[in-house]
Amino acid sequence: MKNHKLEVILVNLISFDYLVRYQAPLPVNTLAGYLKINTMDAKITVTDMQEIFNEYNSIEKNEEDSFNKTISYTIEKIQSSAQNTPVIVGLSMKWTTQEAAAAIISGALSVASNNQVLFVIGNIMATYGYQHLLKTPEFQNVIAVVGEGEDAIVSIVRKALENLEDMTNLSVYREIANVVVKINGEVSVDNLKRLNLPEYPNLAVPSASDIFDKEWRVYAIETSRGCPWGMCTFCSIKKQFGDRCRNPVKKADWKWKGFTLDKVFADIQNYINQGALVFDIKDSEFFGPMRKEGGVDPFWDSMDRVEQFAIRFGELNRKFGVTLNHVSVRIDTVVRKNETAKNARRRQVYELLAKSGLTGVYLGIESGSEKQLKRFGKGVTVEENKMAIKILREIGYEIEPGFIFFDPLADMDDLYDNINFIGESGLYKTDSRIFGSLRVQEGTTYVKMLEQRGLLGKHSPESLSYSCHYQDDEVFFIKAIFDKWECATVKLVRLLPLAVRLQYYEINFLFLRDILYSYSSTGQNGVKKTVIIYTMTRRNSLNAIWNTGGLLNKYLTQAKIENDALSSDILNL
Repeated sequence: MKNHKLEVILVNLISFDYLVRYQAPLPVNTLAGYLKINTMDAKITVTDMQEIFNEYNSIEKNEEDSFNKTISYTIEKIQSSAQNTPVIVGLSMKWTTQEAAAAIISGALSVASNNQVLFVIGNIMATYGYQHLLKTPEFQNVIAVVGEGEDAIVSIVRKALENLEDMTNLSVYREIANVVVKINGEVSVDNLKRLNLPEYPNLAVPSASDIFDKEWRVYAIETSRGCPWGMCTFCSIKKQFGDRCRNPVKKADWKWKGFTLDKVFADIQNYINQGALVFDIKDSEFFGPMRKEGGVDPFWDSMDRVEQFAIRFGELNRKFGVTLNHVSVRIDTVVRKNETAKNARRRQVYELLAKSGLTGVYLGIESGSEKQLKRFGKGVTVEENKMAIKILREIGYEIEPGFIFFDPLADMDDLYDNINFIGESGLYKTDSRIFGSLRVQEGTTYVKMLEQRGLLGKHSPESLSYSCHYQDDEVFFIKAIFDKWECATVKLVRLLPLAVRLQYYEINFLFLRDILYSYSSTGQNGVKKTVIIYTMTRRNSLNAIWNTGGLLNKYLTQAKIENDALSSDILNL
């Protein structure tokens, strides 16, 4: 057995706020595979905190105790490794994982020698929040990786191997692209660089089990990264690959880029050989650019690429029975007004994808209000939204809609337009939460829109978002009522069988529809009566759920309490 000079432990962090959701270790397994190809003198291991938590919780039946034991297990793993060899710990920081990361860092360094362990943070929290994180006491001596992490972590490991006696000296890593360190109180990115996806190695993640998403029971793959649009005011995609580079000439490159289809299908064939049959594409946007820019029209090339993907996947579908569960698409990949020839091509490609084994699409609809769509910068119309839904259903796709019902700049007309759109299109019948409120994310144009109107609230570094005020009191009243209603069962429904979950989504639609129209006709008194009627109906529904214990028991009990409390709260309005 080879004696390695260094161990790299990549940790899939979890958050106590999202334990009901399985958080697959896809980013750390991708990094691990890439590192193994490019680094020979380092031992690479993955610690999946979600898996560890699940094992503890299956015995403990107590989320808090299981979560704390998972933290302790991770700390002990790092300390044990550091007794034998220098260690680099990579923490994959998703939303609200700052507390867990801080506990691991302080716990590990309390015992291990400081010059034996180097911590590196990456993923969403590091990319968008490194300036805050690196200035907090727990992250003082931590490296942050911004944007794509593969080449950065390889360079960090190589630098560490060259400087094992001084590997925790942060200045060693400062010049690496996409790396941020705090030097003399200064926190900045010196260089940003996107990966060269056409040269990305095949089989970087060789094991099918490492790309398996247990929540959805699919094997997750990528065919591209980035966004071909980037104009949505609520989305921070433009800063997904970095921001605020010290070099004024060097700008972040957020554009859509694709892997070669040869690489994609070499990987897929490898996973099929291991028994994988149901795949899911995790791209932010599958199709690529659709609109003219700088006199260049990329539409036909983008469609040709997807057609070639469909042809090749179709061959695997016929030979092995593999299917594709889902891709994420924009409305303009399905239809645009007054583009007859292009729309025919769009439909042709979507039909070919369906024949090749694609069964569902995540469709970024977002709104049924023209004003809201313009405010969101979607670049589409309500009519195009309706046309896209109709076309995709005619072809036979299951549609998972992206939808933002409430936003701080909405008026009542927006709400009525949305509820009518959802009712007419039957979107409430899909397995998707579509009555959410806009989350004001750091790095979005919407932050500036609220700031200009004096509606922006406090910044939350942990969630990389802002609180806000609503400009329309009536909209806020309706939102507050619905939030209380939905909050009672929002965790419970994720644990229910699909048929029962769909019933609850339909009840949410009927409740919000009737709240809106009772408010329109009789004001707050009408809302009170509607809430009381619906809470009684839902009480009977909750009592009929078969309680199997565990998390279901916890969230079912919580739902009953909150549902009954809503009746009391509404009477005090």
